[in-house]
Amino acid sequence: MTGVILQVRLDSTRLPGKALLKLEDRTVIEHAMRSLKKVETDIHIVATTSDSVEVLKPLAEKMNFEIYTGSKENVLSRFIGAIKKYNLSQFVRATGDNPLVSWELANILIELHRENNFDYSGFINNPVGTGVEVVNSDVLINLETLTQDKYDLEHVTPYLYRNKDKYKVFQNDAPQKYILKDSFVTIDTKADYDRIVKLFHELYHGETIPVESVIEWLKKERLDYTRI
Repeated sequence: MTGVILQVRLDSTRLPGKALLKLEDRTVIEHAMRSLKKVETDIHIVATTSDSVEVLKPLAEKMNFEIYTGSKENVLSRFIGAIKKYNLSQFVRATGDNPLVSWELANILIELHRENNFDYSGFINNPVGTGVEVVNSDVLINLETLTQDKYDLEHVTPYLYRNKDKYKVFQNDAPQKYILKDSFVTIDTKADYDRIVKLFHELYHGETIPVESVIEWLKKERLDYTRI
């Protein structure tokens, strides 16, 4: 079984509660979940922490996401716990600070991952915040015995693509029309949020914003910035 696992917690140091900030008619996390519901998997899961679950559970249930509670600091163990609970053979990893995560890119990546029997798959050079990762569950579960590096435990997958001699890793350009190097739409700071507020005000019309529209907007913003 394949699942989407959306990791989220509400105590970010740079922008606390960012997953609950509003973008037009929905919160950041709701926009992410709405897009991820279009990803062709068997189940959709929010993986959170005990101090965030009470607030996030109603939003997850409204979007027909399961909710799993695990370690705050050891995100790797949180993912492994969710994988085991829902008996996933592979999963799509997404994060809750990306309201513009692309279901289009996710579905392309899943197909590529399966056709080539990769252990890990991720596109590069698409705007940061639009992409996901696809990982085989058995590979991730084995990491518990291979690394206790704090960075690996927090960021889940870096051990895999740092060790390409051990794993079958796909980490290459997204399809050409989705490439825009050195661009991002993830939300880490108040300035990031203000920028995405502007994007949603200009592009959002009640439906998930296509990634091609996001890229065109980013190109226009670059030109405007250059002229200042």
